[in-house]
Amino acid sequence: MERLNAAYASGDISEDAYPGLLDAVFSATTLGDVAPVVGALPGEVTYQVPAVIDTGNQRPGELAQARAASPMLGIAIAAGVVLAVIVLLTLVWFLF
Repeated sequence: MERLNAAYASGDISEDAYPGLLDAVFSATTLGDVAPVVGALPGEVTYQVPAVIDTGNQRPGELAQARAASPMLGIAIAAGVVLAVIVLLTLVWFLF
């Protein structure tokens, strides 16, 4: 009722629609009977926008530009390959 009254007071619900919505609320016997009234109400923000989205400079739905690869990534891959070769050579040495 509070949201319905507030929507009417702010002009979001017309003078013609307000009595019908009130009747629907007061005559409702199930939750489904109230659904059309809730659908007529304006949306309400029930969450806070995450700071990451709030401070972004892209339009909604646009993807961010990919970052350049870090030089450390290349070094880590090379070190992994060298370590794998050493492990394989060690296994071959002990097995044969």
